[in-house]
Amino acid sequence: MRLNKEKGVTLIALVVTIVILIILAAVSINMVLGDQGIFKKAQTAANSMYEAEVNTQASFNSITEEMEKVLGNEEIKPEGMTVVEMFKKAKEEGCDGTNCQNRAEHLHPGDYVNYTNPSSGTYVSSGTKTGMKRALQEEFSDITDEQSEQVFEVSNETKWRVLGIEEREGEEHLVLIGSPIKKNEMALSVEEEKPSFAIDPFYYLYSAESYLNCEEELDNICSIYANNLADEARSARIEDISLACGVKVEGANITHVEDGTAVEGAQSLVGQSYTLKQGEDYNIDGIISRTPVSEDTVVEGTAYMFPYASTYINDRVKDMLFAGTESDTGFSKSYWLASPGVYIYSSDAGWGPGAVSGGYAGSGGNFCSSNGSGSDDGLAVRPVVSLKSNISQNQLQRIEDQTEPTFPENPNFS
Repeated sequence: MRLNKEKGVTLIALVVTIVILIILAAVSINMVLGDQGIFKKAQTAANSMYEAEVNTQASFNSITEEMEKVLGNEEIKPEGMTVVEMFKKAKEEGCDGTNCQNRAEHLHPGDYVNYTNPSSGTYVSSGTKTGMKRALQEEFSDITDEQSEQVFEVSNETKWRVLGIEEREGEEHLVLIGSPIKKNEMALSVEEEKPSFAIDPFYYLYSAESYLNCEEELDNICSIYANNLADEARSARIEDISLACGVKVEGANITHVEDGTAVEGAQSLVGQSYTLKQGEDYNIDGIISRTPVSEDTVVEGTAYMFPYASTYINDRVKDMLFAGTESDTGFSKSYWLASPGVYIYSSDAGWGPGAVSGGYAGSGGNFCSSNGSGSDDGLAVRPVVSLKSNISQNQLQRIEDQTEPTFPENPNFS
């Protein structure tokens, strides 16, 4: 009987133990798998961590965007005088910047300003557009598109100066001009050596293409310098140079804005004409196709030029527009103007882009002739930025004079 009693106690203990284990298992399962269980809490924690990471990244992106906006002046609201008002105020008060006593409220032609160059930007000017592929094919064989390309990239070395005010669609815009910009080294090699024009920083245009495409290509190159303050970025034109020099052009008359007198030494081909002879002479398209005109055709002159020495500009404007463009500096900074024009001579007509060089600024150039001939040249490129009309003094400031990029002597004038 004692043995059976002991066995009974052991059985009861076993049952109790099993019940306890079942209860513990139920509790454990609930703690692990229940709505408030470990797995659920772990999943909730993981979701919370993911959401926190997403929110952190969003906050970081937002901060980054705000920083970029601030650095680019995008979110700096206009306050105080506009830069147009500052320029006009200086002019009204007869201050040209030589001994300015009101730097806080004045801007003058030639002043350096803190216009920010974009962080990046590239333009590839094709050899078909510039005419350089055709020019190279006449000298070398098997010239590819890539070999005749000329590539420009935004450079932080580019400095900016005040040029003047232009009016477009009833609004006034402050215009800035950049220092000359350089092209990248070209891909062209001849017998494993690069021709000098492939290495030098100058931009090359050839024959009839120089006249037909100079506006488009020069403007496209310079458009890479547009930032959030710019209404447009483009190439310098003869109108920009005339504006800064106080020169007015009306038909064949080239006069000083200040007093209406003629600009001494200026030349205009406006109003003159030349008749292309049937079967002998070429028009601008025929120069490329090598097809003379099929009937006598009248060509009207549009080109003009003026010497800066005859204008009333001060030394700062002279330095801004004409430094490095004459023989004493090897024409190192002579530059193109996106201003095609037609020259008229007694024996032929000529077409080409404009330029600043040799003491003159002008539209047009004799890069191809009605006799069928053509030539190429390489000059620097200068970007111009027309600012938005509401840009104010807290968004763009005058700064101390800057050191501009250097250029080698231009081999095209040697």
